[in-house]
Amino acid sequence: MVLILIITSVSFILAFAHILTRPLVNCLNTDTKMEAELKATIVDHRRELRGISMRDEYPRYVRIERKIVVAEKKLNELAVLNSTSKMVIKYGVPYGTKAFLYILLIGISIYHRKTPVVVFDDRFDFMPLGTIMSAPTGIPGAISAPFWSLVSSFVWRTVAGLVKNT
Repeated sequence: MVLILIITSVSFILAFAHILTRPLVNCLNTDTKMEAELKATIVDHRRELRGISMRDEYPRYVRIERKIVVAEKKLNELAVLNSTSKMVIKYGVPYGTKAFLYILLIGISIYHRKTPVVVFDDRFDFMPLGTIMSAPTGIPGAISAPFWSLVSSFVWRTVAGLVKNT
């Protein structure tokens, strides 16, 4: 009974990994202190520009505009430097989680391949699929761990696809 819960929960987490890892990615992909300071500086300078008349105080307006251009240039340079690490976090966390869970699910399926997840009475007849469902166990009326992994993963991925489309 424990095996059925473990396989089902791993399959669920695997199917919804893109949703479950999103908060972690957002938490890790924050701006650096320098980027935050530069963005705040740009916002302050733009706010200051709104209060200045270009006709009346042209030299002051141009100085502030030059400060904005310099700050934006530094911000772009920092963005280029940090883009690789942000991309690694953006794609590495979800795909790394999925890879780990797939390896875990395959490991469980291989290690427990001869262990029945559920054994049904003789009253239940799974005639066309019975041998496939209990393939490595050899117990009639049983559902094997590899078969349950396949079915559970398929069902949760289908549900995840339906949730994603709505």
